[in-house]
Amino acid sequence: MIPRAFTLLETLLAAALGSIVVLVAAGLMWSISATDRRLEVRYRQLAEIRGVRLTMERAFGSLLMSEQPIPNPPREQTNTLRWDHLKSLRQRGSEEIPPDRLRLGVSGGGVAPGLDVPLQRLEIVLTDPPVPSPKAQAAADAMVNQLLSASTSRRSSRRTPESGDAKAGGDDRNRREGDARTPGQGEADRLAEQAAQEEDADFAVRATRGAFELRPGMGDEVDSSLELWWVPLPRVGTSPDEVDAMSVLDEPYRIAKELRSMRWRVFRERVWHNELAATWSEELPAYIEVDVVTTGGLTANWLFEVGYARGPELRRRSTPADPNAPAVPTDSSGKPQTPPPAGGGK
Repeated sequence: MIPRAFTLLETLLAAALGSIVVLVAAGLMWSISATDRRLEVRYRQLAEIRGVRLTMERAFGSLLMSEQPIPNPPREQTNTLRWDHLKSLRQRGSEEIPPDRLRLGVSGGGVAPGLDVPLQRLEIVLTDPPVPSPKAQAAADAMVNQLLSASTSRRSSRRTPESGDAKAGGDDRNRREGDARTPGQGEADRLAEQAAQEEDADFAVRATRGAFELRPGMGDEVDSSLELWWVPLPRVGTSPDEVDAMSVLDEPYRIAKELRSMRWRVFRERVWHNELAATWSEELPAYIEVDVVTTGGLTANWLFEVGYARGPELRRRSTPADPNAPAVPTDSSGKPQTPPPAGGGK
């Protein structure tokens, strides 16, 4: 019996069915891979949105505003409101206004891709950095250690291990030595102790100045993405040589990199503003609104309450007293005596 072979029609039909099965399997695999990529991008952008929210929450809850008194209008302008007076001083660039502690405005770095919206820049002074800061943490640990060691040394210097007759003899000896001191020695010791306390207080200043900046993306989507960066800045009053010597500034920290747009708005005087300059806590807005749109189409809108503290941004250490300086004579109450006028006046 002669075996029967496949006809041409059967071969073509089998090839077509096999090609359909292969195409369906390839399409299914491609769809699964594309879905995985979209889910990965969505998860990454959701994580970045969460990071932006936490960073903004930490920043707006730890503002450090000026502790200096607010300049009042002159007497001839008694009818002028204090805030109108501050506005006029800012417009004139008066030296009565200390450096801004919060400044929101246009960064000058271009516009958002595809939106023609100017990019913003937010410069603020905070009590603590809003992002991980190894150098700031190391400086804080060193500050705590120095304060603890100074406090321990002062307590140990004041403590006397003597007891009984020896303690009584030591007290008599200290009393005799105190009587033998110059009249101004007690005042000099008090001033030295006060200077040490002021030095510790100066060292305990907590202030961080930095800026949130929007920059064009550096990834594959350079023309359509933005990046949000935290840029540490030297505190106002610090010279460049001091910044180089201390080396306390961290590197810029990237918070998010797949943003389509981001906007800050402040609610003040019942109006929303895209720009603001504030030095005192009385100038702060009631709320700060943040709008974020990612390249994947995710949107977020937050309304943050403002929390603040008052304090100096930079305070110089006190100049130590000269131990070789002549003692100032004091009276029985401990106040320095005023020398008599030249010529022997009565």
